[in-house]
Amino acid sequence: MPEPRERIVEAIVASPHGRRLEFVVEDVREDRVRIRMPFAPDRTTVGDTVHGGAIAALLDTAGTAAAWSGVARPERHRGTTVGFSINFLDAAQGIDLVAEGRVIRRGSSVVVCGVTVGADDGRRIAEGLVTYKLSRAPAAAGPLETLAEMFASRPPDERKGLLAELERGGAALYRQLADAETDAKTREALLEAAAREEENAALLERLARG
Repeated sequence: MPEPRERIVEAIVASPHGRRLEFVVEDVREDRVRIRMPFAPDRTTVGDTVHGGAIAALLDTAGTAAAWSGVARPERHRGTTVGFSINFLDAAQGIDLVAEGRVIRRGSSVVVCGVTVGADDGRRIAEGLVTYKLSRAPAAAGPLETLAEMFASRPPDERKGLLAELERGGAALYRQLADAETDAKTREALLEAAAREEENAALLERLARG
């Protein structure tokens, strides 16, 4: 089974834009990745010269992938590129390009990655820096938070009606538990709880009607 860093790098490279440019992951290590962009006529500018925009996209993807390659629990984070620079050193004509991204500095949230884009013959085509910001992903909302959010956008009377429905649903659950209970005292307590839920529902319905 792939390591978490391999899975997240593959997901970044296989983004819709990455698939369009046919990016291929060649190597993934902690804080270092290598990604290939095959030559294709539809990513050229003049003749068979590879367009600078395609090279920049390759460089940004390699930097982003390198930043994520050192994250132990990627599902707990989200991120975005906050800084980007590139220097073009040579023309790439009719050739595949390979970007090697490596983490230069990893802070608590900001990761600086250096990327070199080269050709298979050893020529350096471009170099750049990608500054990437990682942040903790918000925790998934629990049932109480979900209910509170659902109620918050409704008018007061509608909220009372919704809460009344929940109270009646709770009463029904209490009665189901009582029906399955063999201990007499526990069964009685559950039925009393069901009755209180019904009383609460009736009160809320009266308040909603005004």
